[in-house]
Order: sequence, then structure tokens, then C-alpha cells
Amino acid sequence: MSAPLFAAVARSLATKHFGVDEPVADPFPEGAVVADGDQLIVYRHTDAAQAIGPLMLAAAKKGTSKVALLVGDAPSASIAARQAQQLQRAPQVFVVVDTDIEPAIPADLPIASEPLLSDIELAKATYEPHGLETVVEAGIVRGELLGLEVSRVVDGIIEVGVGRFDREAGAMLRGTGVSDGALGDAIALVAPHRTSDALPHPLNRMGRERWLRSLAVTDPSLLGLDTLVPVETVAERENLLDPFVAGALGTESAGQSVLAVFAAGLDTTALSHAADLVTRYEPDRVVVAIPETDLLPALTALYPLLAVPTTVVGMSAPWPR
Repeated sequence: MSAPLFAAVARSLATKHFGVDEPVADPFPEGAVVADGDQLIVYRHTDAAQAIGPLMLAAAKKGTSKVALLVGDAPSASIAARQAQQLQRAPQVFVVVDTDIEPAIPADLPIASEPLLSDIELAKATYEPHGLETVVEAGIVRGELLGLEVSRVVDGIIEVGVGRFDREAGAMLRGTGVSDGALGDAIALVAPHRTSDALPHPLNRMGRERWLRSLAVTDPSLLGLDTLVPVETVAERENLLDPFVAGALGTESAGQSVLAVFAAGLDTTALSHAADLVTRYEPDRVVVAIPETDLLPALTALYPLLAVPTTVVGMSAPWPR
């Protein structure tokens, strides 16, 4: 659908279901938004799970307290409804059915995939001597260097490379057996770029959220915590280039459980991922860690909308400026 069609749908739904006379629709990512007094009506054609952050930013900008999200995609509407449950002043989420709307039923959390115990043991035995962090995500055991995956273990086979294409190319050249030297070569290639004094390079632009997490896991006191271990997000990261939050679970001296959420850049989708992490891990409080350079008023006001007590802290960026 095009922007004019998004606007037409938003105006029609706002008039029929919310009594808005002569509505004016403004652009919204993959949709359109109608503001009327104290209410904000957003139509999102698809992928509503990514709309929660932009939606709440729009509501704050318009100064509205009543927010409705109308979604043309039922599965993602259910995910958005689940995420909205963890927000203060939670928006109402509806599914658009022809010209009518129905309340979206919150989706259950997906069951986390569990890796083979033998894969975990092999990963730790292989990665720890090289100083890699062993991280489980989407049922796959990965070896990360300062937050960037350089290897993974799949069904007892060690794969080496940054990203799928690098791993596949390496497998074609080396076969299924990976020597200790191949892993060392990959680390030697990546390590010089994961420092603050390196020149700008794709290898220091990838996985910055995980880079922050790696530093905090090594030294939880950076966030005022006693312990901190990585946890996987509910949604799976699709690629290495786009911003995507990282999570960790820790404790503080008072014994409270603390969920740490790491974000970087102007990533408004981080709020929806944080909401899902709150649902899964049920922490006593949340700390959102972002680079000091990203401590912008719009972002720092976004995360405290979580229903769980939330603070935002800045971390010194470890990558080249």
C-alpha cells in the first residue's frame, strides 16, 4: 500500500470507530496517524510489533494520553498487544477486519529454543581459551568477541566467520572440520577493529548493543550491579547491520533482579523488545544502557514508559567516534 492509501484507511477508521469528524492523517511508518483532541489513532498496515516505540513517541509529541493502534496484520497485532501490556498508559491494540476493528488478543511468548548440552560444552571448551564469550541465542551457541559473533556451534560442528556468508565461505574452503588456527585467524582479523582507537570499519559498526553488553557483563559495576549474565531477546535478530537490542539479567546488593537492556543509535523499536524481555524475565526493575552520545530527551523519556521501574544510564562508547 502507498502513503495516500494508508492515510485514507486511517481517516475512514477514525471516523467510523472513534467519531472523528473531518480527520487529518499524517504519515507514520508503514501507516498513518490521526490526532483528535486527547486521542491518537494510528493505523499500521503490518509489522505492528515494531510500532510501539514510534507510537509512544508520537503520543508524547502530540501530548495525547489515549492511544489506539489499528493493525491490518492480525499476528503482529497480537504481538504488539502483548508488548503493550508492559507499558504505562498502554495503547489499545485492534485488528482491522475489512472496515471493522476487533481487540487484538495478546500473543503468548514463543518458547525459547534450547541448544544441545554437548554444543554448550564444546563451545566453552573451544571459546574460553581464546577469550570469547559463550552466548546462547535462538537455540544456537555462539562465540562472541566484544559482542560480535565470530563462531558458532551447530550440531557438534564449529563454524567460523562473521555472518552467514562468511561462515558458508569458510566451510567451503575448510570443510566441516575447523582447526584451532582458523578460529584464531578470525579473532586476529576482528580484534583490531573492536577498539576505540581503530579506524571506522564495518566490523566496529556491527553489534554495538552487544559490545556494550559484553563490557557490562565483564564489569557489572558499570551499571551498579553485582552480577550480570547475557540473556536472549524474545524476537530473533535478523542481521548484523540493523540496530537490535541486547539483554542481560543481573542482581544488585539489595537482592533485586535487574534486567539490563542495551541499545544504540536512534532505535525506537527497542521499547517493544524491552517490553517482551520484561514479560519473559519478570525483573524487579530495568536499567537501559545506551551510549552517552545517544542520551537524547526523546529516547530517555521513552524507556520509563515501561510498567516496571526503569532508569536510563549512559555508557562510554567503546567504538571509534
